[in-house]
Order: sequence, then structure tokens, then C-alpha cells
Amino acid sequence: MSYPHASFAGIFESFLGVACDAVEPAVRRCFAAIFEPRVSAYRRERGLQRSPNFAVVVQQQIDSEVAGVGFSLNPVNNDYDEAVFASSWGLGSSVVDGQVSADHLGVDKVSGEHVEEALGDKRVADRLADSGGVISQPESRATERALSDAQVAELVAILGHVESTFGGPVDIEWAFADGQLHLLQARAITTFLPLAPAMQTAPGERRQLYLDAALSKGMTSNRPYSVLGLDQIARSFGGLITRWFGPVGDLSAADGLIAFAGSRMYSNMSDLLWLVSPARLAAGHRATDTLTADIIAGIDRQTYRSPQRPRWLNVGLLWRVPRALWRLRWLFWHLLQGLFAPAALHRRYQQTSAELLDWLGEQRQSEASLIDVQQAMTAHMASGFEASESWPIRATSDPGSA
Repeated sequence: MSYPHASFAGIFESFLGVACDAVEPAVRRCFAAIFEPRVSAYRRERGLQRSPNFAVVVQQQIDSEVAGVGFSLNPVNNDYDEAVFASSWGLGSSVVDGQVSADHLGVDKVSGEHVEEALGDKRVADRLADSGGVISQPESRATERALSDAQVAELVAILGHVESTFGGPVDIEWAFADGQLHLLQARAITTFLPLAPAMQTAPGERRQLYLDAALSKGMTSNRPYSVLGLDQIARSFGGLITRWFGPVGDLSAADGLIAFAGSRMYSNMSDLLWLVSPARLAAGHRATDTLTADIIAGIDRQTYRSPQRPRWLNVGLLWRVPRALWRLRWLFWHLLQGLFAPAALHRRYQQTSAELLDWLGEQRQSEASLIDVQQAMTAHMASGFEASESWPIRATSDPGSA
């Protein structure tokens, strides 16, 4: 059974070491598995069709010395440049079924360097029984690495070919028998985080680190934006920065502070690491999001900081700071109010929110263009939503003009 976004991994039945006279009953049991409650629950949870379209594959059994699984990207950190392998002695069933603590190897697909190696405790190995089926036997090489360097290189190569054929990240099941590599199964990975092409660095290039703040903080914008919505956010962000700091160029460019891609908005953490350490960034998030703070605290600055200083980070920026502080004076005033007069600040917040909603409702009936409304909103955001005469809309070609 195949769906583009569901793998059904481990949901159906598989039988190993089946003798010729037992193939037909085994195939029947495979077909019968589609009516198991766990299969129905899996389909229902993912909103998949109920019709039991299904196929059974009969393969020649490989009596392997070493077997396991491989991923063409790191499923833990979503790194597209890393291949990850789990391996053990004997048949791959001991790895897939979790009978052993398998070896885990992480390999840079470009350089071939082993970036991670954790040897498991492989005390048993599944072997083919003479009478059919599989038996588990004690394994004396429990703490030895199951794969040689040459075998790892061979796996990386075939994984690259499979990924190229599928046109995206894949996972495979493989086995070595008599020194020969056998590809047993390949399928598209369904649980990774797809990245927009604009966010992907070329293989081997220094990685860029992005933070989706909306998802990390659980804000109401945790769904993808429309093209129009993302354009409005980009305009508003650029307008705010321009009003506070003056013209600083396009901050959503390749070396900007933010990135708009794949219907989402991201902070460019690689550029931010030029300004502040991961520890300080984490401290700023800890009050509202401890999980994100813990992740940020573990960032390797040497690995993820942009190789070149961002173009906007220059001496000229220092001269803009006094201007920004003056134009943001309302923010410091609100912070003081929050400390010493929280009730008054809360009343002001409720009043301003009501006025804003009323004003937005009026714009639905007005003849103002969406650009006019966006520019007016940006102006009021920049001033802390200070009251003005009926919040007039001012159409201007310069989103930074006040």
C-alpha cells in the first residue's frame, strides 16, 4: 500500500526465510494484514482512503552477514548533507524490529568523513534456519563495528543514486552477503522537514541556520502564509526597520536578518550569530519557550555562523542606534508601565486593541488600497499604536517615510 505522505513502516506483515511450499500461505497472511485494526487506525489518523489497495512483494532471501537501514538525510537534525546508517550482524530484522542496539554511523555525503559513530551492543544476530524461518543466535562480536569503511563508502554511493532517482530524501534497507551489497527496499522519507530550494545550501557549502519563530513560540501564525500574506509581512517588516533605523537595504536578501520561503518567515540565525552568542540568544527565549531556548543553547557557533559578516553589519549601523532608541522610546515607556502600573497598561492594551479592530473593520468598506492600509498599519506599529486623528491612511511611495 503506497501513499505519498505515509510510509506504513512496520504496520503490515513481513516473513523471512520462507520455504517454497510456504510461500502461498505467507502471501495470504500478508494480504490479510490490511484488515488488522492497527492498519485501519493508521489510515484513519492520516485521513487516507479506506479502499484496501495493496500489493505483496516476494523477494529472494539474502543470507546476509551484515544488514541494516540507511537514510539519505539525518532524520534527527534534518541535515541534507549527512547520510545515516544503522547496522548489525546477520539479517536486518534485528535492526528493524529493535532487537539489538545497532551501530549508528553518520557520514558527510560530500567529503565521506564520518561525522558520528556510536557502536551498539549487538549481542544477538538473526540467521536463516535450515528448516525455514529465522532464529536468533548469540553474537560474539557484540561491540565490534559491523561495517567496514569500504562498505560504508559503497552504501553512501548507492544511497546517492537512489536519492537522485526518487528526486528527494529516501530511506533504504540493505544487506551484504558474500561481500556483495544488495538493495532490498527503497522509499521516500515522509517524516523529514522539506526545505524550500531558496533555503538549501549547495552540497558541501557551509550550512545556514534558520529559526521559524512562529512555530517555536506556538503563535497564531503557525500555519503557512499565503503569498499575499507573506508579501504584506515582508513589507511591514521592512517598513518598521526603515522607520526605526533609516534605510538599511533589503533585510530579506540572502545575507539578511529574515528569510521568506516556502510560505513561512524565518530568522536568519547564521547572521544573528555575528551579533550575539547562542547562550545570549537562548536566554532571550527562555522566559517564553524553554524548548527553543535549549535548542538554541546547543548551537555550534563555529559550524553555523555565516562565513562573512553581513553587509548590514557595519560602522554606519552604530550611527543609526541613537535614532532607533529615540523612535522606540514608547517601548521603554511601556516596559516601565508594565513594571510599575500593569493594570493601567492592560487597560490601555484593551482600548488600543478595540480601536485597532474597529479601524480594520472600517477599511473593508473603504476605497483604500491594500498597500495604503499596510503602510498606515506600519506607521502605527512603529509608533507603538499611539492615537492619532482617526488613524488616517497616507499613501506614499516610500514605506519608510513618516
